[in-house]
Amino acid sequence: MVVNPAGFVLIDDGGVPRSFTGVARNTISGGDFVYISGADAVVSSGANSFNPVTDILLCTAASGNLVNGVAMNNAGSNSVVTVVTRGRVLVTCNATVTAGGKVAVDGANSVLDAGSVAGNVAALRTIGRSLTGNSSGGYVLVDLQC
Repeated sequence: MVVNPAGFVLIDDGGVPRSFTGVARNTISGGDFVYISGADAVVSSGANSFNPVTDILLCTAASGNLVNGVAMNNAGSNSVVTVVTRGRVLVTCNATVTAGGKVAVDGANSVLDAGSVAGNVAALRTIGRSLTGNSSGGYVLVDLQC
């Protein structure tokens, strides 16, 4: 698994910061792509039944359609983690990424051009656009739109 050794790196929030908190089901590092793996409690129709910190459970190894954002902090199992869903973040490339192109998450905490996987595009949900280009193993600036 390739993760930015600097952890979570936010370049700017694009003027619309958007994040949420949840509880890590496993160890999560800042910069990991994460997905929501369910709610910890049954939520009723009233807002008072929902705890925005503890009722959302998060896992790593996000890919395809299972990606909800990027972890902003390190968190051990059953610890609180904040997830950014909008902003510009530095992430690793798993293949050549073209500046301006749509990107998707590959399951190894890196991105690739969303249209680069022939026959599998339906399984890859676009998570934003790359504002810079690079080759496999390099870093790109992604305008995150989860």
